[in-house]
Amino acid sequence: MQRVNTRQSVRAGLIGFGIGKFYAAALHNLHLYYPDLPSVELIAVATASAASGEQAMRQFNFKRYTTDYRELLACDDMDFVVIASPNYLHHDMLLQALQTKLAVYIDKPLANNLAEARNLLQTAHETGYDAQMIFELRYCPALQHARRIIDTGRLGRLYAFRSVYFRSSYVDPDKPLRWKGSLALSGAGVLNDYAPHSIDLILWLVGKPDRVSAQLRTFITERPPSVGGTDRVSIETDDHLIAQLTMPDGTLGTIEAGRLITGCVNDLSLEIYGSAGSLRWNLAEPKLKRSLKLLARENG
Repeated sequence: MQRVNTRQSVRAGLIGFGIGKFYAAALHNLHLYYPDLPSVELIAVATASAASGEQAMRQFNFKRYTTDYRELLACDDMDFVVIASPNYLHHDMLLQALQTKLAVYIDKPLANNLAEARNLLQTAHETGYDAQMIFELRYCPALQHARRIIDTGRLGRLYAFRSVYFRSSYVDPDKPLRWKGSLALSGAGVLNDYAPHSIDLILWLVGKPDRVSAQLRTFITERPPSVGGTDRVSIETDDHLIAQLTMPDGTLGTIEAGRLITGCVNDLSLEIYGSAGSLRWNLAEPKLKRSLKLLARENG
């Protein structure tokens, strides 16, 4: 069922103010970049503490905050809510959001395991409502153009593809992982954190594989539980992923993701190779002509 809004502005709620800061900033500034769209009113934010709630009000002009997300979901003065909480909270929060009339936008991953994801899907079918999970890279102009190139057959038969997402976020062995080091709380490491962006792009641009093989590695097996701590706790989640995918038509490809790659800030790239041409894209180059390179086959 589609929620319909006829107002000149839309009223937003936000759950989570860690990664949620980025969503608050995007919503707060949306009308500056897209003046033809309805403006966004930041109504309420649910945070883990009163201090972060007050910070959200000061920084982004939220009208109020709460430390109980259920209270936010019960409000009748919002049109949609963004769920940007830690992974282990996604299932319960989304489950309750699907019981409301709010439009829902949720950070990935959908849930921590397959059973939770299936439960959410069943609930969405039962309530007649759904939610959108965040895979913002699909909307990059260069990737929209890449999709058109592939759909028109300009690359010919696809032979191979490769996507890499490298960061140096946790190359320091003394940096705590907090909940991201716990399998129960995060569901996985880079497999749930970085790789989903590459996986989504491959599913969207190339298709769904029928065979997958993968390896995971945890290179730093112990970290301090907090900044400056001398104790060490075991890390249960993966630092690095390499996966090989085979499509039903025989196309081969790999996905690689790592959080210990020295020198990489936020390096995400994509390569697709076909019989008539190939394309390459890199997140580090924001301009369309620079980020997307189309290599046509040379005749003769």
